[in-house]
Amino acid sequence: MNHELEGLENAEVWIHTCWGNPMMQRVFEKTSYANALEIYLDRVKCDVLTLEMKDRAMAELELLGAWKGRTKKKFAIGVVSHRTLNAETPAEVAGEIRKALKYIDIENLLVTSDCGFGRQGANRMVAFYKAAATAQGANTVRREHGLPETYVPCADPRLSQDLVPATYEDVGRDGVRERRAPEPLAPPPPAARASGNGGHPGPSPAPRFSELMRDRR
Repeated sequence: MNHELEGLENAEVWIHTCWGNPMMQRVFEKTSYANALEIYLDRVKCDVLTLEMKDRAMAELELLGAWKGRTKKKFAIGVVSHRTLNAETPAEVAGEIRKALKYIDIENLLVTSDCGFGRQGANRMVAFYKAAATAQGANTVRREHGLPETYVPCADPRLSQDLVPATYEDVGRDGVRERRAPEPLAPPPPAARASGNGGHPGPSPAPRFSELMRDRR
């Protein structure tokens, strides 16, 4: 590995450790990193080492504590499983990140999925929700540590097509209708407004759709 990487400059090198994933099935009964970490971590020339953790119930996470404060390498910890179809929640992801921070310096911690979602496994929708939970869970922990958050478009209510309006038209027993204007939405972050991809994120269309339906009655 080091021979192949010799002379490579201006690149962040990631090494993925994989336990196999044919049809989302486990291949190995024993999946210990203990020997590999002891033998290779200090010797291999890489910037980031990825570790499958979520599907292994975060087993051996404590082993990384031996390098806390004394390595420049980063650890990309799997916080969502590539072998399950149920999507983890942002709160669940945040919990796994907090566990990892007990053994890894925050500046050395990255979060990812355990492995890829291909190999005839999870469909795109499942992968999408797992990826979204990863980003949202990471933001939860960033807030706890006073760090800037990453904008997650799929968590922005302004971009949702399936919002239930916060206000509605109520008709009481006396037949009097009460109608309130929806509250104005704050503008999206500058990065979202400057996307330039034709999908400009403006206010949710839900109030507009509600008005159209009322006019049709």
